[in-house]
Amino acid sequence: MIGEEKMKNSEGNFDDMPVGEIISYEHFLYLLDTGREIEFYFNNKEYFIGHHKEGRVLWQKQIQLSDYYNGDNRILLDTFKIESVTLRELINKEHLKISTVF
Repeated sequence: MIGEEKMKNSEGNFDDMPVGEIISYEHFLYLLDTGREIEFYFNNKEYFIGHHKEGRVLWQKQIQLSDYYNGDNRILLDTFKIESVTLRELINKEHLKISTVF
């Protein structure tokens, strides 16, 4: 995993395109907080966190895995689950690999 120091630009923000990398919880949260949409892999399946007018939502292909959520992204990462495990836990255990950031 790349150290947090390398993921920050000169203004202290995380780089925008960590494609193909495992990133920290803080970096993932930063991407959500800045309105980004994120595609990532877990167990060889691609997932997507979209940002719609109704709120954030977690998808696996065309299957909606969560309700729409508007609120603190930390709560989102503690609420959205894949295979009964929260996104926070999957990120902290370095199980998610970023494929695309929009």
